[in-house]
Amino acid sequence: MSSAVDALWLATLQKLSAHVAHDLKGALNGVSVNLEVVRSRSEKDSTTGADVRRFATNAAEQMSIVIRATTALLSLARGTRGPVEVSLVTKQVANLLDDMSSPAGGRYQVSVEGGMSAETGAPLNAVRLAVAECLLAADSGSQPLSIRVSGLPTPRVQIHPATAPVWSPDAEAALWAAGIQITTDGHGISISLPGPSALSH
Repeated sequence: MSSAVDALWLATLQKLSAHVAHDLKGALNGVSVNLEVVRSRSEKDSTTGADVRRFATNAAEQMSIVIRATTALLSLARGTRGPVEVSLVTKQVANLLDDMSSPAGGRYQVSVEGGMSAETGAPLNAVRLAVAECLLAADSGSQPLSIRVSGLPTPRVQIHPATAPVWSPDAEAALWAAGIQITTDGHGISISLPGPSALSH
């Protein structure tokens, strides 16, 4: 079942990558254009710092978008050992889906109940798959989302407001086998995960 989960997660990671591709490409183009202006103007003897400051600042801001997107993507491609920290996975996915064009992001408000650890024994890629697909389903483009992670009595991620994700039969079977249950009501989505003792990877 692990290979099935990994294949499903890879497909979802491709969706997430496509989500940030436009912002990433735009930011890289902006860095290139602004640095070219800085380079060409700095070759003139009459150029002062004030002449190029705005373009250098723009390039730095656009580079921060590139760094945020790249860091978020890389964090979701890495493996881990031992129990999976649910709040960390949730924040990684939310960071990738958040507004890359805004230095502060802000559409996704992730809170960890009581500041407590929320570890699960479910496979890492199964947790990533569940959280990512639920957040993709909830993504409305502009409406802020409240995401609450709790650790007791079982790890749980609650997303409000949100609509139910559309799962393929393969994804439903893979998540069920990993002990992950997705429920929805009129307010949002709840992801229930097995505790850390249920190590399955």
